[in-house]
Amino acid sequence: MNTFEEKSIFKLFQKAFKNMPLGTAEFGDAPDVTYRLPSGKIIGIEITEAVYDEKSIGSREGQIKFNYDVIEKLKDELPFKFVIDITLNTKIKLKQNNRKLVIENLKKFCVKEFASLNSYETIHFENLELDWSDLNNEIKKQLLAQGYRKLPIEISTIAITRNDNITNSTHMESTFGVIPDFTDENLDKILAKKNNSLKKYKLCDEQWLLIIEGWDFYSYYQEINITKKLQLVLIEFLCTEDLAPKYQCLSNFRIASRNSFSNINPKSPTFAKWN
Repeated sequence: MNTFEEKSIFKLFQKAFKNMPLGTAEFGDAPDVTYRLPSGKIIGIEITEAVYDEKSIGSREGQIKFNYDVIEKLKDELPFKFVIDITLNTKIKLKQNNRKLVIENLKKFCVKEFASLNSYETIHFENLELDWSDLNNEIKKQLLAQGYRKLPIEISTIAITRNDNITNSTHMESTFGVIPDFTDENLDKILAKKNNSLKKYKLCDEQWLLIIEGWDFYSYYQEINITKKLQLVLIEFLCTEDLAPKYQCLSNFRIASRNSFSNINPKSPTFAKWN
């Protein structure tokens, strides 16, 4: 996460968090935000993403929602019902602030390439990451004939099958996983990692941990399902409709965890611990 993204996230959080005090923010590292109150009090705010377990990033689980979002945009553009399968590029994360543009570009691509499909015909394309403008016409023809296309860099492959016997267009997900819930285990892993890093942070009167969902594509969660009680931590659930590329509103912020250093040994600080 770069400084621009951190600033955008913080502005949204500052606006949405109902208990946010007035103050001025300085952006840096360890912690990401140093927030100074008029009273002189300093709050350190660390921003982190609630990404899936690393083993899940290369799987099909996180792609189900993306496929259905593409279907939603494409279903009225193609003159038939279809089954779609899009795989994401695991080497290049699909950023939330670029997501709508990628879907729009895919919609245009699909209308151009798949509109003339015959019943039950399947066409599969693979992204070829090179500068197509440097290729001569003969090489381009050969690559196109082999099923290669210039797709958004976040996309690896796309396939569509026309199916005139289904009621609604869909994605082949029956053998795949589902988008997971954010659970005690997820929160515990984040806290363990951040509590260890906290020892190296600049000393502040309070240290807050802001956990965001949905900034990168692989940080979407189905539900927030935390059952354990936390000591010295306030958890706020903040939800609105849509986190747009222009950052006009807050979407996918569900957890803002706050911990005060009061009654905690400054030599062994912690964001939170279980009861």
